[in-house]
Amino acid sequence: MRFYLLILPAMLGLLQPCFGQKELIIGGKKRTLTPEQRDSLRQVWRKERELALLAEAKERFAASQTLDRGTEELNLSNVGLKKLPRYLKEFYNLKHLEVRGNELTTIPGKLMKRLTYLDLSDNKLDQHSFKFKRSKTITKLRLGSNNLTKLPRGIKKLKNLEVIILAKNNFTRPPARLRKNKRLYEISLSMNPIDPAARLTRELPGIKTISMIHCDLTGMPVSLWQMPALRSIRLTDNQITSLPDSLNQFVYLRDLAIYNNQIEALPPSFYLLDSLEIADLYFNKIKKIAPEINNLQRLKILYISNNEIYHLPDEVGELKNLEKLYLHHNKLSYLPESIKQLKNLKVLHINHNYFQEFPQQILALENLEDLDFSNNDITTLPYGITGLTRLQLLFIQQNPWDEASRATLEKLKAFYAGKEINFNY
Repeated sequence: MRFYLLILPAMLGLLQPCFGQKELIIGGKKRTLTPEQRDSLRQVWRKERELALLAEAKERFAASQTLDRGTEELNLSNVGLKKLPRYLKEFYNLKHLEVRGNELTTIPGKLMKRLTYLDLSDNKLDQHSFKFKRSKTITKLRLGSNNLTKLPRGIKKLKNLEVIILAKNNFTRPPARLRKNKRLYEISLSMNPIDPAARLTRELPGIKTISMIHCDLTGMPVSLWQMPALRSIRLTDNQITSLPDSLNQFVYLRDLAIYNNQIEALPPSFYLLDSLEIADLYFNKIKKIAPEINNLQRLKILYISNNEIYHLPDEVGELKNLEKLYLHHNKLSYLPESIKQLKNLKVLHINHNYFQEFPQQILALENLEDLDFSNNDITTLPYGITGLTRLQLLFIQQNPWDEASRATLEKLKAFYAGKEINFNY
């Protein structure tokens, strides 16, 4: 054990990627690590990392004292400040201040009147005693990792606040106190214990973007329906099993991200989101797409990879504005003939599926820039790919080419040699 710890400080950068391995080669010899030894390596690396970050922060703090007083941005994070240094009042043009990871209990009112961005994350703010001073300039505020269950007093005095980041706190629902911040349009409540059934005391009519990432949600929070102007909903990395029938009530919704959940089917209400432009459905358990997909005429990007999809309806070809279609890591063995109608399509990924034949309709996609059909069971490689003149990325590797296709591959290598294309075979 002692041997590993002694050599660790000089080798941290090399050992970090190896923490999950059971053996290391040190001094030309293979050494088996016990679970306890691997844990020790992790602990020492983390401690060394903390010390390195602290040393960097102290250097940054020392340098701030001699900075040009006309600077607009200043980072005084992680230096143990209990109050801000007096010399900050000399920074007459300061607009962007990062002071996360300190022990601040107040921010001078005069400073608040100049800042447009303030990061107070990880300061252990006392939500009862901390109070914001009036500001007409702050537009973005970060209050993450402060164990807050409610917002500090005076938040309404930030008259022009537009974005607030409240990640890693203890909120169970969006703070209704924000209703008085009339210009506010974005709230992040990621990594909070959000209660899906908790309603707001009043609506938040101005909110357009809400993030509730990694909140252990099992369903969409009812509080979302009290934000009628929502354009973007981000619910990634949760445990949501289904979407509600009332989803189509979000009439302005343009961006829906439910990446990495447990959804098995899309309800009819999903296909009625006729303002939707981006749908991120990655890493769920969806098995099929309904023909009603053709209702989503504004859809530009469809991420539906890493699901269990085995069939795409012909109606996919009616999505005239679709630019990016990600279908990789599914159970597809064919594409509908209508795919060739997607004249605006620039990206198509069908890798890691069950295709045995190359879908010839792809050759009609004249605006395609990024094509990936690697890791399938395709045996025939068409030379007609060279007709896709806008291609910048082409991935075809890990397919069992027949003899004729191996000859075609050599022709493709020669054709693309010297051209501005990333060709992976």
